Amino acid sequence: MEATKERRLVAWWQESLANIRKGKWWLVIVPVGLWLVSGLAEDRFFHSINHFLDEHAPDLLARVRPILTFKGPLGLAIIGFTAVLLILIVHAYFETRTGKHGIVQGAVENAPRLFLEYSNTIAAQYGMTYSGLSLKNDGGRAFNVDFEPEVRASYTLLLENPTRSIDRGDEYAVHVRLCEQIKGALHPVGGMLSGQIQTLFDRLSGEGEADNGFTVTIKCVDYEQRPFVARTILKWDRWTKQIRCERV
Repeated sequence: MEATKERRLVAWWQESLANIRKGKWWLVIVPVGLWLVSGLAEDRFFHSINHFLDEHAPDLLARVRPILTFKGPLGLAIIGFTAVLLILIVHAYFETRTGKHGIVQGAVENAPRLFLEYSNTIAAQYGMTYSGLSLKNDGGRAFNVDFEPEVRASYTLLLENPTRSIDRGDEYAVHVRLCEQIKGALHPVGGMLSGQIQTLFDRLSGEGEADNGFTVTIKCVDYEQRPFVARTILKWDRWTKQIRCERV
């Protein structure tokens, strides 16, 4: 059997060399390319299905339990089990599709849900080491987190992107610097780390822009490389003199 397989490989190699010499190199490249593409498509399809089934295992067991305890003919039990499994697979296919704008539609149970939170207490106690702003997640693990703060009245915040993934329940301290945009370039304003956001609202207040808050867009992907977008608005309460965050 090994000898037969070896002869087939040698014959394939010789035929491939002959095709290349004849200028028919595409007869060698196309099958290899199709094999790679089909393998990648198959892996992605079944990987998504398996992930969905793993997440919905309790639901699957709840649906299958009556079938397992069914005392009728074995054939009917097998048909019922197969039907339930097929329904879940079809449901998984539609739930794991990506929307036309790149934001995942459906399958939100384990989607990353990132948001910013500000602690006035931490900012007051650790003025030289912490900004008071932290990134949190109450959803699935988020990878490649990227902050995109807006520019308001020529001022913006330079937020340092996390150097690791953000899991559910994590609290990641965010390094923040206030910058002024001059001729397209960002120039740090300076000051204590804990006072960067406060200084931002002081500058925006002078421009009449403080009441609308300051929006930070947070982009990330999940382990399937599906993109997600979240937004948090930083706001300054002029009456309590406190900074707070609102999830959009």
